[in-house]
Amino acid sequence: MIAVGLASSGCGRSSSGHQLVVSAASSLQDAFTAYAKQEFPGEEIKQSFAGSDDLAAQIRQGFQPDVYAAADHDLPEQLHRDGLVEKPQVFAGNELVISVPKDSSISSLADLEKPGTTLVIGDPSVPVGSYTREVLARLPAEERKAILDNVRSEEPEVSSVVGKVTEGAADAAFAYVTDVKVAAGALRAIHLPQQLQPVIAYGIAIVRDAPNPALAKKFVTGLIDGPGAGILRREGFLPPP
Repeated sequence: MIAVGLASSGCGRSSSGHQLVVSAASSLQDAFTAYAKQEFPGEEIKQSFAGSDDLAAQIRQGFQPDVYAAADHDLPEQLHRDGLVEKPQVFAGNELVISVPKDSSISSLADLEKPGTTLVIGDPSVPVGSYTREVLARLPAEERKAILDNVRSEEPEVSSVVGKVTEGAADAAFAYVTDVKVAAGALRAIHLPQQLQPVIAYGIAIVRDAPNPALAKKFVTGLIDGPGAGILRREGFLPPP
């Protein structure tokens, strides 16, 4: 309930009624911030970025943004089945990579198996953690165990996962390629073999009884088939899978 209180206090409604409140996965922060600034200069856009599962929990607990955007399609679909959001749409894709410091000697998935390597992954409840486990599940049992033995922490959102590597608290992490791009040269991405790559689909939905449905629709439409889609590509996101 603390998270709900923080989100609510940070996103109070303006008296004009023109404010749009967006709850979005932390990996979308740079892209959505640029989109709001570029395409909605005359509007008051309040955006909150966190783990997709935490944001979904806030909606279940009564917080009512106008738009919910997650790093997967399952969470918006679950909210839709429960009558909390309108029908979700997939609006972007991404790529899971191994994120390492720019000068790291790690160059492949096999290097994550070596004793002494420290690894950070996402918590299983958050999309980046779920995607990571999809990758590991496709490995032979012995390789999977060796990698999991090197996991030092499981983080609640992808920004925390990447942050551990940037701060030097871990040697590597499974993260999105867009997060490596945001790190502005401090990190580099090691691409996974194509047969291991999970299908990453970002879902977005207008919240049921959204306070500003017209602006919410404009925001969502622009991301699917408008200038927002171009901004997403510029930030490294893939077309919807």
